[in-house]
Amino acid sequence: MPFSFLFAFLNLFGQGVVNHTAHFLYQNSLYITLPSAIGLGMLKKIPRWSRILFILLVFSIIIPPFYFQVLHRLETGWEGAVDVEQNAAGEYIRSYTDGNSTFVILPDSRYSLVCVEGIGERKVISGHFNHLNKYETMNFIRNLNEEIKHFYSSSDLQEKHIFLQKYQAYYIFLGPEEITFMKEQKTDIERLKKVDQLVYRSKNVEILKVKLGDQS
Repeated sequence: MPFSFLFAFLNLFGQGVVNHTAHFLYQNSLYITLPSAIGLGMLKKIPRWSRILFILLVFSIIIPPFYFQVLHRLETGWEGAVDVEQNAAGEYIRSYTDGNSTFVILPDSRYSLVCVEGIGERKVISGHFNHLNKYETMNFIRNLNEEIKHFYSSSDLQEKHIFLQKYQAYYIFLGPEEITFMKEQKTDIERLKKVDQLVYRSKNVEILKVKLGDQS
């Protein structure tokens, strides 16, 4: 209950790594903040000393395991929160791409979102960045997500680059979910790689730098 408020605060007001860590490792806490607030309101109806005893009981139950979990993750470099490949891709993005770069990823791809926005600290066209930071309408987000899915499913290079120019996206992220989706849609992935520059490759991740001037 109390940690819901803490993580909501970090999500909304934290900066840099603090914000991204809270956002991706504990994003569900943001969505239970309202029930927590309702619970606190109900506690006010309980007599004061009973309320204090109840709160102490809750803290005695949830703090010890939480403390040891955080300590373990800090000691192991957040082992288990992200895999080695995600961390390597995110480090590349943060180290070798411009801070104002925008990436295109498949909507609701948690793997890609952690790499790009979480560890890499770069913007994405859609997803949590739009929903939480720009407060777009759900209809706008729904339409944009369909545009992004169409981008990944289409083999029309000119159409793809019109989309990239429209949203000023200079990098295409190809993680496990994007590659699987493109294969299911029978999209010619290799043709896209011949046009845009492959700047990063690992077992499950590839990053393409967009050449907006070349649409052949």
